[in-house]
Amino acid sequence: MTTRAEIEAQIAALKAVLKEKEIDPDFTPKELVRWDPSLIGTMLHMKHPKSMPRSAFLMTFKRDNDYFGYANSQVGHYSNISQELEMEQICPLTPQGILVNNDVKLISMGGGQCVCELLYNTDNTFQSMTHVPIRAIDGSCLGVGSWAADILLGTYQSKDSLIACDSLGINFKHVYTDGHGAVAKKIILGYLPLCGPDDNILDHIYVASVAKLPFQTKETIIDKYPLSVLYEEWKADKVAGRTQRGA
Repeated sequence: MTTRAEIEAQIAALKAVLKEKEIDPDFTPKELVRWDPSLIGTMLHMKHPKSMPRSAFLMTFKRDNDYFGYANSQVGHYSNISQELEMEQICPLTPQGILVNNDVKLISMGGGQCVCELLYNTDNTFQSMTHVPIRAIDGSCLGVGSWAADILLGTYQSKDSLIACDSLGINFKHVYTDGHGAVAKKIILGYLPLCGPDDNILDHIYVASVAKLPFQTKETIIDKYPLSVLYEEWKADKVAGRTQRGA
């Protein structure tokens, strides 16, 4: 039988592990480039482990209180990105923080079609790049949504094209209604987390570079090493009282 002392020792050990995983609140994008100005312009990259185009979930259908979206959706298009972009964040470091995609502008064009644009803002937290914002048309609210959802789900489920949004941790909320009467469309907003809630995000954010092969137009993201490597170096300098990298 486990004694009280042994249980308390296990709890203490677990707390020590959790404490070790905590990120120093002083470690921000602005602090990182202050510590090493040569990192200005460096790309940080975080990608969902499941391969999904950025256009996925632009149209969703609800069945049994769960939203389903197309993992290979070609519904709608983005005006400011190429089709190669997946569920990922690619954020350059600036003196003010990271430039991060934190919203989507979605304009309904009727007939389930939409024009979209990724919106970017500067943020001074690494947490802001740990999810992908999604604005979608709720297809369940269209005139034929109830039976169309059943048909589409049945048709595409065998092709693994539809994914339950709840299984990915996407919690949609109603944002606004576009139009009136029979043509009204419900616009919903959700966020796709790019790692687990208990993960150390610095192990999933990578210092990266962008390369283009000769005679090719497609850009390739090359992950070099996790941000946690820089964090450990920064933390060692902080403990030692060094204010600049390499000082």
